[in-house]
Amino acid sequence: METGSRDFVTHVVRNHDIVYAFTSALNPDMPEISEHLAKHGDGVRDVAFTVDDATGIYNKAVERGAHPVSKP
Repeated sequence: METGSRDFVTHVVRNHDIVYAFTSALNPDMPEISEHLAKHGDGVRDVAFTVDDATGIYNKAVERGAHPVSKP
């Protein structure tokens, strides 16, 4: 139980400066994960980046048509 949780498992993979964390539900009682898998199959749901100017990147993305979930 590397994560300390019996509900999900996370595997972390590093490729040079990029770090990926893959999380999957271990049982169907995790609706946020299991509903996404049922609807879309295996895939990527969230992506995060470390940047020097989060507000500037946010503003540029919205200017270019991105639909924000929340402000930085």
